[in-house]
Amino acid sequence: MRNGKPSSSFCFLLSLMMITSLVLHSCSSDDDGPKNLTSYEKQIVDSIYARDISKVRKVADSLCAANKDKYFEYFADSIRQVYLDGIEDMEDYLNKASDE
Repeated sequence: MRNGKPSSSFCFLLSLMMITSLVLHSCSSDDDGPKNLTSYEKQIVDSIYARDISKVRKVADSLCAANKDKYFEYFADSIRQVYLDGIEDMEDYLNKASDE
């Protein structure tokens, strides 16, 4: 404690302990059934969703656009490799059948 203020590491540890105790408390609930939200809680969730969904869509769309070519090439190579492996398996089968 410096000048009447707790140190930052103490605040961090206290915060960590509080979060851990809250998580453990919520996990140890006797009621294992589904939780029903009140109408107020549903309204809060809906407002958060409505507020942030356009931001999430923009980020997702930009990530898809940025990585489209890389993923297309990867998947095309994977599909090509599957076909080549299948052809090799057929050739091996036919070679073994002709040797018999």
